[in-house]
Amino acid sequence: MKMRIKYTNCGLIVVLWVLVIFSIALAQDITLDLPVDNLEQSIQMLQEAVAKNPEDGMSLTKLGWIYLLHKGDNEGAGEYFLKAVEVNPILIKAHEGLSLTYEARGKYDQVFDEWTTLIKLDPSSPLTEIYLRRMEALELYTHRFEKLIEIYEDLLKEGVENPINENLIKSQLMRLYKKKKRPQEAALISRQISRQRGYIDDWWVIGPFGKFGRLGFYEEFAPEREILLEKEYEGTKRMIRWFKLRLGAVFGVIDLSAVLSPEEGTAYALTYVYSPERREAALRITTDDALKLWINEECVYEKDVFSEFLPHHQAVGVHLNEGWNKFLAKLTKDEDFWQFSLQITDPEGRAFFDLKCQASLPEGEKIFSGSYSKEIKVNKGALDELEKLALEKPKEAMTHAYLGILSYSAGDDERAIKEFKKAVEINPNSPFFHFMLAESYYWAATFDREDDAKAEYEKTLSLDRDYVGAHEGLGLYYAHHEKPLLAIEEYQKTIAINPGYYYGHYLLAQTYYREGWENEAITELEIALGLNESSIPGYRLWADYYYNKNNYKRAINILTEAVDKDYSSRGAWMDLARVLDLTANYELAITAYQKILILDPYDISIYFKIGDIYEKIKEYQKAEEIYREVARIAPDYYLSYSELGYLNQWQDKKEALSFWMKSLELNPGYFKLKKYLNFLEGKKEYAAEFQIDVEDIIQNSPPASDYPRASSVYLVDDMIIEVNEDATLSYTAHQLIKIFDEKGREEWGEIELPLCEIKRVRTYTPDGKILDATSIKDVDNTKVVSMPGLENDALIEIKHSKEVNWGTPFANYLSALRFYFQVYDTPGELSR
Repeated sequence: MKMRIKYTNCGLIVVLWVLVIFSIALAQDITLDLPVDNLEQSIQMLQEAVAKNPEDGMSLTKLGWIYLLHKGDNEGAGEYFLKAVEVNPILIKAHEGLSLTYEARGKYDQVFDEWTTLIKLDPSSPLTEIYLRRMEALELYTHRFEKLIEIYEDLLKEGVENPINENLIKSQLMRLYKKKKRPQEAALISRQISRQRGYIDDWWVIGPFGKFGRLGFYEEFAPEREILLEKEYEGTKRMIRWFKLRLGAVFGVIDLSAVLSPEEGTAYALTYVYSPERREAALRITTDDALKLWINEECVYEKDVFSEFLPHHQAVGVHLNEGWNKFLAKLTKDEDFWQFSLQITDPEGRAFFDLKCQASLPEGEKIFSGSYSKEIKVNKGALDELEKLALEKPKEAMTHAYLGILSYSAGDDERAIKEFKKAVEINPNSPFFHFMLAESYYWAATFDREDDAKAEYEKTLSLDRDYVGAHEGLGLYYAHHEKPLLAIEEYQKTIAINPGYYYGHYLLAQTYYREGWENEAITELEIALGLNESSIPGYRLWADYYYNKNNYKRAINILTEAVDKDYSSRGAWMDLARVLDLTANYELAITAYQKILILDPYDISIYFKIGDIYEKIKEYQKAEEIYREVARIAPDYYLSYSELGYLNQWQDKKEALSFWMKSLELNPGYFKLKKYLNFLEGKKEYAAEFQIDVEDIIQNSPPASDYPRASSVYLVDDMIIEVNEDATLSYTAHQLIKIFDEKGREEWGEIELPLCEIKRVRTYTPDGKILDATSIKDVDNTKVVSMPGLENDALIEIKHSKEVNWGTPFANYLSALRFYFQVYDTPGELSR
């Protein structure tokens, strides 16, 4: 940090510089030694020190922390912290404490100011790493992107000595560039990060094998025994082989979900890294899945933790041989995404500029395997410092809180809970510790900790009744448990405490809107957007209001403004593209979808949406180009080949058939295509064969234990299609679905059907009641049905029919099937 002071008295200059250096040393401590054995006596001593020297910033700071953590007096703490930064603006611990007092009252613009101040004061400190990792969470509450970009750019120009922090700043800057409509700069910094920071971006991949979750992770599959790139192996549902990733690492990340089908099981990735010399290195790992990694046949990393995908939450020391080094990664998917990122640095986190990476071993080169006994110490940044402190001072509650924050940021929910529990045990009177424990419970990977979260939110409020985040957390809890009135009560408390709390107004608007109280919703939404004009959730809710009023022009204008505010909001771009598509603004809809692909070229679903629009406007050549691009990016994705078959069947039936056979080879259970091929060949199934005994099916329905990974199951999934000589057709669809858990109740609580004749929609409860659906609304060419009486082990029955005429048997058949059959992630017992 550079400081310039101009005085005429040289002696005064020396004294001031000594004071400044001493203040900086104190300011850079991660934690403060607070004299709390005799709390009141300590407070009195510190107050006497301040009375003797009102410029004693450190005593003021310690008083602030005692009031914040031990007395639960947020306002009193804030007064001391404000005085401390007035007398000494470089006291980092005073700025940090002040930020926590603002956070408790939902004053996130002030939190932003304090966090950016402490980051600027010492960008290389471990404490700064903690707040760099927390900074992204602020984006929900304040959208000061341009200011943050300016701060990060200035820090990088001046130089950040800590390589961990430098990498974090670059990663966040890349993300912010994408938000502020600067994708070229984002791509540039991505390339700099990938090459200069040692990201591995060239891979062969194969999969999936076996089952998902831990069962698959501990099973040995063929790539662990041999690497034969041309050989076929038995995969999860079909024969599979290695293929080379066409896109490589996009913004440093490899996305297996986009290129492997089905999106479950275990996959392997293979590459080679060249080092000009034998050296010690650090491998910095980001993944949301279980990962095992071998370098030169030696296992260097193995962990079956499933977590959020967050940057660099694991680091391991490795040895690189001189020459080429073989890297083999095994990744087992549990839920959500299937992504990973690997970065090679020196043990301190600095870049190697002489490494080369390529997926294939150059011809004639060999790999030299060998194990090394020497353990390599790797710089893990703030985590190292805090773990040392926790050993030296196990009763320092704030150290455990920091470890909890780092674990929470890395998606390690269990460790976060463990550390915050330690902080609470050491200091049970801190609202902040109880609040962070509640947050860790609530946002844990499983929802079975929500009641624990509720108890901790309530404990927080018993210590500080005006803790805004705790009221918000309780509101979210009640909303999730379908208690909207209690949720509203908590959200109203947040804005009673802080009328400028934008997110409280937004959550009120959202809840009012869901309950059908439109006037109240719009009033709160206008207040929310007035407080935060860059609120993407607010814009999307506002657009949805006009969309449901059939005011599509207004919805389009609002969503256009939203993506201008945050260019990287996939949700806003998706909403905009859908409305443009619905209103026949096809070229603009395609442009909107293409913006999503700039942000994430791996988003395969978007290619299909673009292809679908090209088919609508009869631009078949462009549609075919889109599907061929998908086949290049994701050669194992079956849907691209089925679409290519549909498009080519009139011009080249032989090629169409080859595409369809490829699609069925990749997904032998793709019933939609099988049915269509039978339809083309004139094979018929008769309605009489589709008769079912509902009562018998209910009595013999499988228990949830038969489907441990599913929230519901189709017991029956039938469609009867009657084709007329004039190419029109009619269909009758009949489904029986059993619900297993809360997620299943949410998925099937509201059903969307095409505009059709509804013959039967009802719920069969576990105690034998039959409840017919009575809430059926026509909304935008669909019928929205609210299912009554859903509970675990309930069954729902849906039967409807429709006449279809799109001009050709092919189009009619696809139109019928497009509205029907299984949701991708719902298994089925019988589908005909």
